[in-house]
Amino acid sequence: MKFDLIKNPMPDWQVAAEAEPLQLQATRAGAFPSPNAPRVVWLGLGGDVSPLNRLFYGLEKAFAALGYPPEGRAFNPHLTLGRVKSPANRDKLARLLEKLPPVDWPPFEVKELTLFQSVLSPQGSKYTPLQVIPLG
Repeated sequence: MKFDLIKNPMPDWQVAAEAEPLQLQATRAGAFPSPNAPRVVWLGLGGDVSPLNRLFYGLEKAFAALGYPPEGRAFNPHLTLGRVKSPANRDKLARLLEKLPPVDWPPFEVKELTLFQSVLSPQGSKYTPLQVIPLG
């Protein structure tokens, strides 16, 4: 979703104001589009996933009201670890991901959202924080 603050106003953050802080926990490693063809490696999230889903779809609706259409795919809560830029050794990475045990990290609290602008380039992505929105 591209967001241009110059051309468009900020969405209504009421949905974030109504959401309570979340307790989340990393669960297992995975990859998009699939573990057999990894292009993005991630850690799945567990914990307060139902409230997180409600928050995501509420924010998606707020952005849709500003003219940004929904992505059209299911929300999959995760932490991105990295992107696979080369097809070399993808098969080896896929086999390693299958063998990883579940992650045993303590839960963490999410108290705010940060809206980032992301600019992609051949040298890598550049992320600029635009606004911090407290939950609750």
